[in-house]
Amino acid sequence: MTTTEATLTPTTDQTPAVAETSNELSGYQWVTRFPGSANTSDLTDTFRSAVDNFISALRLEAPQS
Repeated sequence: MTTTEATLTPTTDQTPAVAETSNELSGYQWVTRFPGSANTSDLTDTFRSAVDNFISALRLEAPQS
């Protein structure tokens, strides 16, 4: 991703940019668009710790069958 910085001046076009998006729910079709992993070991250290704690909390709260 490239980032460009520009200084605003009185002659700079200040018209807001408009981006059109579609409202698509997440689902199976996202699998091919956003391939990834199901392993928390692939996450950064800080985020992995938070995710592991969240998953552990879910397992503790899950009703027993």
